[in-house]
Amino acid sequence: MYLVFGGTFDPIHFGHLACCQAVSEAFDHHIVHLMPCFQPVHKSSPSASAAHRLNMLRLAISDHPFLAIDTTEIDAQKPLYTIETLRILKKQQDRITLIIGSDSWDQWDRWHKPEHILALANLIVIHRPGYPSNRLKPLLVANLLYGPSFGQVAGLEIDFDPKIAHANSQKIRQHDSKESHAWLHDDVKQYLSTHELYKEH
Repeated sequence: MYLVFGGTFDPIHFGHLACCQAVSEAFDHHIVHLMPCFQPVHKSSPSASAAHRLNMLRLAISDHPFLAIDTTEIDAQKPLYTIETLRILKKQQDRITLIIGSDSWDQWDRWHKPEHILALANLIVIHRPGYPSNRLKPLLVANLLYGPSFGQVAGLEIDFDPKIAHANSQKIRQHDSKESHAWLHDDVKQYLSTHELYKEH
């Protein structure tokens, strides 16, 4: 099974890593592939270049043996809808499971061709305790490993460490939280400083 967690990662923070680690552990340490986009389809260009974001990802996962990077969207050198990315991945991967957050799931109807996405992949929705249980079936590992290779949607509850519970890339970029320094891997913080990324003006 090919587990994929996509995002802008502008920058990568411990909240992202916690989601990926939780999924990896749920599947007995299956590798989770973080996939940085080249440019979001419906958002402005990232503050950091694709090269910088990729370098920060490499630093952030360097001590996580069950995390890897998939450069499919960056290699495309253009914005891609998720359905387009899946069509590329399906040329090499038979069983794909996408990982998204509950905020994205709440906007699922606004995604580009959501029914086509579920015709190619399964979905894991990461959510916090207290998220309405009627919205999602609980994650059953065997179903995703051995059941249908597409069309399944399952929820995985994560009780985030309070120190990173509100980790947010935008707040990091805007220096909008006194806690933001605790949301970043030390090597990523050094990289930001060295390359003067998200520098206050």
